[in-house]
This record gives sequence, C-alpha cells and structure tokens, in this order.
Amino acid sequence: MQLCFVVCVSNSAGSDKVESAISAFIRSHLPEADLVENLSSELIYQLPDDAASVSKFEQLFVDLDSRLSELGISGYGISNTSLEEVWLLFAIMECS
Repeated sequence: MQLCFVVCVSNSAGSDKVESAISAFIRSHLPEADLVENLSSELIYQLPDDAASVSKFEQLFVDLDSRLSELGISGYGISNTSLEEVWLLFAIMECS
C-alpha cells in the first residue's frame, strides 16, 4: 500500500478546460500524479511520496504560485494521507 500526498486545488471556473490545464501543469512536474476526485470547483490529486518525486514538490509549488491566475486557481493546499484514509484502504484490501 502506497501512501500519497494529496493536493487540493480550488479552481474558480470549475470547467473541464480548466481541469485539463491544471492536470497537464501538475503532470508536467509529476507525471505520476493522479486526479482522484473532481468536485466541480475542487480538484484532488494524489502525488507519489517517493524521494525522487517529493524532491520535485518545491518547484511544482513555486511554478504553481506564479501561474495561479493564468490557470484559474483560487487556492490550493497539500496534506498527507489521513489516518482514516489509511484504515479505509486497509479495510478495502482486506475485503478483496
């Protein structure tokens, strides 16, 4: 089981075009990034937590900060996988 960082991006437009642009931008820095949820105005990505990927986070966020308005992003945040998410993944794996 791989634990991942989660990036939550709030986009002001909430359109498919904005989602595509944001996804392409994130994947240009971290090709392994996975869009796991699209809640209209909020996009949630899983980012890999291996050392090679984590070392790219700083540049991703520096570049993201400089392109917020261009990408239509009103804000973003990053968090580590919660304990609840770990238990849910564990339960799913046990049921399989």
